[in-house]
Amino acid sequence: MLTTSVVSAQYRLAVSRPVSSRFKAGMVVSFAPSNVTTKVRSVEMHHEQRVEGRLGDNVGFNVNAVSVKDILGFDVCSDSKNDPPRQAASFTAQALS
Repeated sequence: MLTTSVVSAQYRLAVSRPVSSRFKAGMVVSFAPSNVTTKVRSVEMHHEQRVEGRLGDNVGFNVNAVSVKDILGFDVCSDSKNDPPRQAASFTAQALS
């Protein structure tokens, strides 16, 4: 799951937990189902710059030229050049308590 919040008028900070990949500054990423593609400016963890966000890390990343209205809180983000995210026709889930 991906949640987003506004950092300033120029940047947008997305907060995520990588589940199958890594996020690095300079990567071109895509958000689905919003169908937005942009470049990652920087990656942070606990307000400290990181080279990358790895599997299981709770990271934030700044992205370029994205409007506040372009990315939704439930969007999925992925490397646009390596298995970009797509909208699923359907899926099956199991709720655990």
